[in-house]
Amino acid sequence: MSTNASKTPLRVTVLCGGTSDEREISLLSGKNVIHALVNAGYQVRSLDPADTGWITELENDPGDVVFPMLHGRGGEDGTVQALCELLHVPYVGSGVLASATALDKVRAKQVYVAAGLNTPACAAVRPYHDYDAEDIIRNVGPCLVVKPALEGSSLGMTIVHSATPETLKAAIDEAFRHDNTALIEQYIEGTEVTVPVIGNEKPHALPTIEIVPAEGLEFYNYEAKYAPGQSTHIIPSRLGDQVNEQLSRTAERVHEVLGCRGFSRSDFIVGFDAKQDLQIFLIETNTIPGMTDTSLVPDSARAAGIEMEELVSTLIDLALEEHV
Repeated sequence: MSTNASKTPLRVTVLCGGTSDEREISLLSGKNVIHALVNAGYQVRSLDPADTGWITELENDPGDVVFPMLHGRGGEDGTVQALCELLHVPYVGSGVLASATALDKVRAKQVYVAAGLNTPACAAVRPYHDYDAEDIIRNVGPCLVVKPALEGSSLGMTIVHSATPETLKAAIDEAFRHDNTALIEQYIEGTEVTVPVIGNEKPHALPTIEIVPAEGLEFYNYEAKYAPGQSTHIIPSRLGDQVNEQLSRTAERVHEVLGCRGFSRSDFIVGFDAKQDLQIFLIETNTIPGMTDTSLVPDSARAAGIEMEELVSTLIDLALEEHV
């Protein structure tokens, strides 16, 4: 891992902002990345995909490498990655297919199951399609997590305890406010852990992070993710060396199965099954994790002795390695 301080400065174009519901978080992530890149010796400019003419600007002068810091649709879903491919410019992070698959929680679940990865039972519904709420409750479980299929930062997510057709419908309607597909997932009670992964062909996991939302918060929601003091990150998790090792290897496996590049972050719940055996449940994977002051990847990297300047430089190197 290195910085660019002793080299001819590379020109990096950071994409941040955009038009998704996670715009404000993208701007904060972009600000942190830009600061770290400048400190590491790169020449940096930023473009906001919410601005008219940004594609023309990128086409006319993409720089040496593009650094997408766009969360959610219009940036993390393969669209910007496809644009960079068409422009033949290296870019940080996963390619078109991995990005699109990971952001779509329903498609990602299908990949997880096909690869033999343990993930909670689920169902998916779309607007204007009839669904049998009682059948979903019977097959998925009485306690459910309902969320938009293509949304991040826990936006539109509801936990439905002791579900009834009426409470499930209300949660599905809330998810439909954000997306046209709702994922209904078995609720797993346990410890929430996330694991960042760095690398291309030979990915390696950074330290595990146990997430403890502030008292009074039911889950790691939007507020807990981004408001200072609303969650505690315990690195490594308190689950012990054996479980942490298993989490790390699983996160690396997920990175490989999805075809991720550069970095990813997979979220898990560690809980007990019906036989009271400890199990690791894979929830979802982010291909452009947050890089704000309260974000998880920078915290895990620091715990491994990697400051932001070295982290962003490594991601630049991995992007150039992937686009030789």
